[in-house]
Amino acid sequence: MTTRVIFRGAVLGLLVLALAVCVTAQLSGSYTIDPAGSGSRNYTTFAAASAALAAGVSGPVVFSVASTTFKEAVVIPAVTGTSTTNTVTFIATGPTAMIDATGNQDGLTVNGPNKYLIFDNLMVQNASRYALNVNGNTSSTKIEWLQFLSCVFDAPASSSSSVYAARLYYPYDCIFRNTKFLGGGRCLYTQQSNRCLFDTCEMDGKKLASQVISLWNSNDSDNCYINCFMHDAGPTGTVLHVNYSQYGIMFWNNTIIANSSSNAVLLGSCCAWSRCNSFRNNIVIQHGTGPAITYGMCGSLEYNDLDYNCYYAPNATNGTVQTEGGLFTGTPAAWLVMLTF
Repeated sequence: MTTRVIFRGAVLGLLVLALAVCVTAQLSGSYTIDPAGSGSRNYTTFAAASAALAAGVSGPVVFSVASTTFKEAVVIPAVTGTSTTNTVTFIATGPTAMIDATGNQDGLTVNGPNKYLIFDNLMVQNASRYALNVNGNTSSTKIEWLQFLSCVFDAPASSSSSVYAARLYYPYDCIFRNTKFLGGGRCLYTQQSNRCLFDTCEMDGKKLASQVISLWNSNDSDNCYINCFMHDAGPTGTVLHVNYSQYGIMFWNNTIIANSSSNAVLLGSCCAWSRCNSFRNNIVIQHGTGPAITYGMCGSLEYNDLDYNCYYAPNATNGTVQTEGGLFTGTPAAWLVMLTF
């Protein structure tokens, strides 16, 4: 009898130990996310893969995502152990994988703090609020070094200021390349964004957005928008809306098209578009009655650079290019060269 009790206790202890190891195991290596897949290295849903990531990673992790439709809202938790070498990648290696939020509030949420996550060849649609929610919350829980490559974030066509294709809150040093942001009253909304790159992206307001790109950063943000196509605000909307104290933003080689009674581009208003920003080599076309660009002159303006742009607004009521308060109100030395072709 005594021996049997000891034996059962030992077995129970081993089972508890094995369960603990299984639950807390960190991920490393290659996995699949496939509803039709099987095996210990396959997850049938993003939710299952995200739950496993909650334990952290001990090496680089790649999730090969099946080219199918996942009917779920995806939430990526804070992942420990990531680094420049220990990245976590979600990639559809065939046709684009679809995340269908089925009317849930947000489609893909990345919670902070998080670093070194890569999302490649994914499409998110049918969320009621944000297709993409990069949810850093504060500077201490910011999102850093994420990459979004060849992704599509598709929000409903809307004029609502609470519906976004993407809400980026405290993203630092993130890259968005060949990615589309479609729909929402604010198609692309960023707040407290620093040193992020948007390269060869499309922002489409679906002809209803009040602001296709809505930037609310502060101070030394140093974000860069290059080779992007920004278009189709609503009938009274603005395509590019920069209206807060932001330093060092670069808008280079973009095409901006509007058909509205408002500005195609608003660079500052009160206390905005402040120091060392650059708006170069852009094409701005306004088919409506609003101006191609309005440059706000309120607040402190120093060393802004508006060079070699082409503005076209044949139907503008008050001119193709407008300034608030007069061309040389504020700091005259702030003006470099602005060419209108």
